[in-house]
Amino acid sequence: MKQLGPPPAKDAAPESADIANEREELTKQFSELDGELKQARVLLLRVDQLSDRVSQKRHSLYASELFARSPTVLDPFFWLETFQALPKEVRTAKALLETWFGERGDRLRWTAGALIIIGVIALAVGLTRWWFPRFVAQPMDTPSAKAWAALWVFVWFAARTPLAAGAALLAFDALGLLTARLEQIGEGLVAGIAAATFGHGVARGLLAPKEPERRLVQEDDATALCFYNHLVWSARALGVLVVLQVVHKTLFAPLIITVATNAAFAAVTAAFLTHLVIRLGKIKKDRGEALLAASWAHPLGLLMAVLISLALVAGYAGLAAFVALRVIVAAAVFGALYLLMVITHTLLATVGEQ
Repeated sequence: MKQLGPPPAKDAAPESADIANEREELTKQFSELDGELKQARVLLLRVDQLSDRVSQKRHSLYASELFARSPTVLDPFFWLETFQALPKEVRTAKALLETWFGERGDRLRWTAGALIIIGVIALAVGLTRWWFPRFVAQPMDTPSAKAWAALWVFVWFAARTPLAAGAALLAFDALGLLTARLEQIGEGLVAGIAAATFGHGVARGLLAPKEPERRLVQEDDATALCFYNHLVWSARALGVLVVLQVVHKTLFAPLIITVATNAAFAAVTAAFLTHLVIRLGKIKKDRGEALLAASWAHPLGLLMAVLISLALVAGYAGLAAFVALRVIVAAAVFGALYLLMVITHTLLATVGEQ
């Protein structure tokens, strides 16, 4: 249209027929495109509105699910119904495995998969037993050496097993040994392993229960071992929860089994917190002086244990599991951030001295 220029005035000589036809065709196309563009803008606005509505609906559903009432954990009939529903999930799992073996029954591929798993396990064990101890074996007489050792311990124990499990899963997928549903379960297994090993890596790198010369926190052996055990086992409980929830979802388990899983996880977390509080109190009594960690861990652990227990007794299993999950994640993340902060501060101080 710009190349053709403006149309001639009324009193001017008319333009040629070809140009007039081209101008008319271009004007028609421009009108059609302009109409489609306006319609597209309206549709984009509608999409944004629908996206906002979906987001609001999702938040409301999450809140309703979080605060949904469930039977109290003290109700024996709740657990009886849970055990009665378990055979349904077991039958589904059995059918899934039978279908898996029937569709993926190639002996050669299974042999290759087994050899890959054996090789991955052997490599991980060999590196952990022979290579890694030599890698971190160095004098811990300087803060910089302790910081570097803590960092490598954290990275190694947090990433070793998830990487091995992920490699095995990718190998099985490449060999065509996985169905779609089993692949989902495998991914959930890797995620659960990652959750458990992250807590283990944080505890091992920060607290060093068997290596006091490498410990970054100013705690005695008993206190460090106490925090280490509770963080490791809580992270393992979280990993088991992740795997079980993926399995329940993939196998279309009855809802009551999912609720019972949440309740059991919350109860285990409350038990860990209660044991932590009791153990810290005993350590304080044996030492005869206040513990540095107990000044915040003791009351906070007691508060969280009481809150989770009350939610379970009142029949809010979803809320109890939500709080338990956040407590474990917060402890692991806080430990990792503190570890990285100490390492960064130590390294910067070393560089400044040099």
